[in-house]
Amino acid sequence: MMSKGPERDDDGEAQTGTQNEREATAVVTWRSFTFDDHDDEKAEEGTIRLQIREEMCADYGLYVWPSSIFLAAYLHTIREHIAGKNVLEIGAGTGLPGILCAKLGATSVSLTDTGANSKVLENLRTVSRENKVDDVCKVQELCWGEFSLDTLALTPDLLLGADVFYDSEGKCTLCRVVIISIFRSK
Repeated sequence: MMSKGPERDDDGEAQTGTQNEREATAVVTWRSFTFDDHDDEKAEEGTIRLQIREEMCADYGLYVWPSSIFLAAYLHTIREHIAGKNVLEIGAGTGLPGILCAKLGATSVSLTDTGANSKVLENLRTVSRENKVDDVCKVQELCWGEFSLDTLALTPDLLLGADVFYDSEGKCTLCRVVIISIFRSK
């Protein structure tokens, strides 16, 4: 009988310990992000500071990806188009772009992720509370390709997704979510 061998991380390195042991030793940090206008005389008045909790472990949704930083920076440049909008962030992970939209005056922000790891959804709730936008942000599970009444009730004006194509298997089901969201919001 052939043994399976140790679990491997994304780089092919053997992982030691059980899943629970690895999670227990994961490094948790709070990372600060500042969005402001460098050339504006009143930049300090318009400065937005966000605190995002990251957990350095094997789950993709527990740390900030570079693309979400770029998306958030872009959203800040078009902030006048965010206020009063209903925003849906798919594959939110740590929620940086969605949390920023809440700070920019969005009416509602739905922060969604797969829910395969409940820690991702709980982290989104924690980050929403920490940034004092939990009254605007709703965290919910959204498994691409699985539709519930909650999923069908989402009618965003603005649909966000940063680095959602890291796994090629999810492209078709993601497209279904996008298409349904677009038609439901009309």
